[in-house]
Amino acid sequence: MNLGYGGKQPLMREGWDQARGLPHAMVYPGNYHDPEKRGKAKGVKAILKERKLWPAQGRGRRTFVLRCKAKKKTKMEPDQFRCDPSLEGHCCATSLLQSQPDFQAQKGQLQEEVEAAGHSVIFYPKFHCELNFIERFWCAAKYYTRENCLYTIESLRTTIPAAFRSISSATINKFYHHCVRTIDAYAGGLIYSTKSFQEQVHKNHRQVPDP
Repeated sequence: MNLGYGGKQPLMREGWDQARGLPHAMVYPGNYHDPEKRGKAKGVKAILKERKLWPAQGRGRRTFVLRCKAKKKTKMEPDQFRCDPSLEGHCCATSLLQSQPDFQAQKGQLQEEVEAAGHSVIFYPKFHCELNFIERFWCAAKYYTRENCLYTIESLRTTIPAAFRSISSATINKFYHHCVRTIDAYAGGLIYSTKSFQEQVHKNHRQVPDP
């Protein structure tokens, strides 16, 4: 979301202003007194002001910005901001809005649509691909492709579908159970790469890597 109205930001559904106990529109209505803003997203500043959460500005007060200054991005932390935890969500406009109950409770569109179809959504923790058995499927498919490809676009078009077909349901089931054992190891308090962790995850001692 932007600090101001309009621009490239989503037209979101109504939120809920808990302080007033009323629905809170995220978009200016079609009959708004300012024709320029009609039908456009309000932006973070307007929403916080309407909820009486925007801090007073003036001499001696720090400027309230959209986001705190970003940390240097890394592969493991691509979207981290340098928010001050001691300010309890009041360090920047984004942090303050994200701390509101209606924003905290909002699910993603994909999760809402899947659940509406009668399914459950269970998210994997970030940066733990070892918990997702489809990663082992991709690994097996890529191995088959490397071993059987002539490294031309024509051969890839035939080799990749063959790679998917080469992985049996029994093998996929083994991948699944391996990841279940990994999840159980974490749930039991074991630390990744330790001997006890490896013994829990691998089915027999011959599969435990020898350091």
